[in-house]
Amino acid sequence: MFFSRKLKAFALFLFILVPNLGNALTPPLSPDELLEDSDLVIEGQVVGEVVCLSQTVPNKCFNRMDYQTEVKVLKVLKGKAKKKKNIPVHFFHNDFAKGKCVGDQGAALYQGDIGTFYLKKSDQDYYYPFHWSSVNIQTQGSKTWPSCK
Repeated sequence: MFFSRKLKAFALFLFILVPNLGNALTPPLSPDELLEDSDLVIEGQVVGEVVCLSQTVPNKCFNRMDYQTEVKVLKVLKGKAKKKKNIPVHFFHNDFAKGKCVGDQGAALYQGDIGTFYLKKSDQDYYYPFHWSSVNIQTQGSKTWPSCK
């Protein structure tokens, strides 16, 4: 009987804990982790129009939208980029509005945003924020995106 009570308690613990582990959000990376994992770290401003590249096949939790824009380099903190040059940046946004799922929405960039950008370089010659915490905005821009269809 004692064993059975422990087994029931353990089963209840797993029932409560395991489903909630899937709902945990990714924690932010530390400044040291961001710096180490980046190919390019800049202070910059989103100057390009935000353009929708595609909306991937929807799933039960979210719709993923891929965007591109240009960021003007104001100051280089790591890597090689020319000051006052615009660099192409691609990013994604996961829209969880349709489901009860939670998760990483991606690093959001809006036209006019000014901040620090921790970026990786792609094989296709553009940069991208590799973690939701790899964009630290000090001044908010427009807060609007084009629709993706």
